[in-house]
Amino acid sequence: MGASRRLLVTLGSLSRDNSPCPARKEVTLPTLPVPDLESTLQKYLAQVEAVAPNHLPKTRSLVKAFLSGPGPKLQQRLVERRQKMTNWVSGYSISSIS
Repeated sequence: MGASRRLLVTLGSLSRDNSPCPARKEVTLPTLPVPDLESTLQKYLAQVEAVAPNHLPKTRSLVKAFLSGPGPKLQQRLVERRQKMTNWVSGYSISSIS
């Protein structure tokens, strides 16, 4: 048996034994933070400026309307969702948004 085959057999037997293995332990990761709304929108505007600068004035207007309209309420809903769920990002899809 070649060295690489022996290594695979050894690794396979290690993964099947009952010894404590870090890969088998349940690791609790911190929940994902909800990004700050204003900084997220500033990053969005920076991307629009880089990709489509001719759309920047209209996009700035839409961002301003979003911040003074539904933005804060939607942001609060995301913060509340984070408190209730392990992964607040999961469960969204394009079909559920449109």
